[in-house]
Amino acid sequence: MSYGNASRARRDPLSSCQPPPSFGTDTAAALDDLLVLHSRQTAQQPPVLRRYPVGPGAEDAKIPGLRHVMLNDDAVPRAVTRAARRLDALGTFFGTGMPAGGGAALCRQISDQDEDVFVAAELRRGRQYLNLQGARKLRGTVAEADRVCVNTGVCLFSNRTLQLHDEFGGTPSVLRRRDTGPERRIRQITADDRISLYEHQTIASSSQTVASIVAALPAGVPVTVTVDVPRVEYYTYLLHAFAHGLLTPSLMVEWLTLVDSRYERVSRVFRDRLEAELAVVGRHGTAIHLSRGLDHLREHIWESVTSGSSPRHQDLLGLLANSDDPVWERMLSVETPTCYTGINDLSNIVEALRGAGAHRSSRRDLVILVDEYNEAPRRRHAQRVLDDLEHRSLWRVLAVHPANRLLTTDFRGELVSPYWHDPGRTAVNEEGDLIDLTGLIDELYPAPRAPQDAGWTR
Repeated sequence: MSYGNASRARRDPLSSCQPPPSFGTDTAAALDDLLVLHSRQTAQQPPVLRRYPVGPGAEDAKIPGLRHVMLNDDAVPRAVTRAARRLDALGTFFGTGMPAGGGAALCRQISDQDEDVFVAAELRRGRQYLNLQGARKLRGTVAEADRVCVNTGVCLFSNRTLQLHDEFGGTPSVLRRRDTGPERRIRQITADDRISLYEHQTIASSSQTVASIVAALPAGVPVTVTVDVPRVEYYTYLLHAFAHGLLTPSLMVEWLTLVDSRYERVSRVFRDRLEAELAVVGRHGTAIHLSRGLDHLREHIWESVTSGSSPRHQDLLGLLANSDDPVWERMLSVETPTCYTGINDLSNIVEALRGAGAHRSSRRDLVILVDEYNEAPRRRHAQRVLDDLEHRSLWRVLAVHPANRLLTTDFRGELVSPYWHDPGRTAVNEEGDLIDLTGLIDELYPAPRAPQDAGWTR
């Protein structure tokens, strides 16, 4: 398994790259211009990095499925007007006037008839384009809340940094929810020891947004931040294959060890960045907790795998039902997962329900999810379960999805997440210069202080 020192031993190809384009993230151009990575036909070719000026006097950005709208235009789409009003209502609800509207929006086409809108918002950590969910008809003010839980998270790896190799040379995917997993015997698992572009950008973007949201809350409201980094959920990605003899016990142990190592480092980097971002906005005393997720199952899965057997689905459900965790007890009373994916789906919302006070029948607990845009279904799932539980909170589950400042397209030109379509570590700009994408993310999301290394090779 190519993990650990193997990647460190090679000379880092980024050392010969040009520095990222220097445009300064505090300038109007950097705030509003769109940076897009256009993938090429083969993964061996680095993507092309293009910059699209937007705003007054600029030509429209020619990006399929995405358009920029100024709120003072003569014909502003109704969806944009409604989204801008929700942003203003959120500032009123917080009672601090933040986030404040930035006068523009990005519209992302999701079907022939529908668009999701990201409204420009002025925040303590700079301007971001935010997609808000669950913000309609906010009652009262957040000062009435008993507590506020801000929930954020990041997945592990990316499709490029993690590779499974089967006996016929195939590389089956396991990271997408719809992936069915390996169908042939797996011979090797390889992983890039370096942080992926997806992990790096998500941690930086989410941390800045979380800090800005916390800073916008009244000082007297108790706030906690929960960080959801999956670990045991990744164990389950290969349990079905293991149960059918497609992985040896030793290779399955390597997989669990690989996930544990990645989890520890990603969690540490995320927590360090959050602490720094909260400190710079004057909220350094904010409590930060790691999600419990499926930790109740970790010991049982390890014991089963090391003994050469696969844990049974019903045994895992039984452990969750008898875990003395009231949130899991309540969730399982309305949803019974029939597979590992179903268990993972519930683990994705357990902390949202905890933050909403589902286990305490509290009506005045508010949960705010700060996630990458592709995690939008999580809020809907959490709200549906709360409704099924007849949890009568004063507020719906709120979700804030910041738009990435560095966008990625696939080979067809469609916008995609770098988690599923990792563009790699370098790109070429339109002048043909090689660009270090890790350095570009550092410039787009400048850290308040240098984050701890946590063992990453960069």
